[in-house]
Amino acid sequence: MAGAVTGGTGTCLRGMLSFKTEVHCPADKYYSMYKHEVTELPKLLPFVYGDIKVIEGDGISVGSIKQWNYVIDGKPHCVKEKVTEMDDEKRRITHDLFEGEVMNVYKKFAVILHVKPKKGDIEGVVVKWSVEYEKLNEDSPTPLSYIDVLDKITRDLNAHLCQ
Repeated sequence: MAGAVTGGTGTCLRGMLSFKTEVHCPADKYYSMYKHEVTELPKLLPFVYGDIKVIEGDGISVGSIKQWNYVIDGKPHCVKEKVTEMDDEKRRITHDLFEGEVMNVYKKFAVILHVKPKKGDIEGVVVKWSVEYEKLNEDSPTPLSYIDVLDKITRDLNAHLCQ
């Protein structure tokens, strides 16, 4: 993983994990994959995504609901999520998960994508993923496996978009 994972350790029930990774495709192109072309991700990243469907709304605005079928820790999962923030200027999207296996372990689970061009003469983009969560109880795991998958997705999507 390029960036260090920060946040959420110990027995605290609430936490946030985040990491940053540099990519080399244009910021707008990377952000657009998650805003306009998210249903194409299973074709590009079939090792994680089985299917992504827009089930309510247009899929690109706040309030839209999607169903994601994905694999994590070698097991298939299904989740419904609602887009609760979409800031095109900051290239930031927040997905609040509300139904599916993940909710058997967490009371709250949000995944935030932030795509930011590097400043100055340096080319490149920094992709930051954050996972905000609240565990159901102290036995619930810290969601490090989600961070690992997001890191792999970031790198693989970068390789695809830079072709």
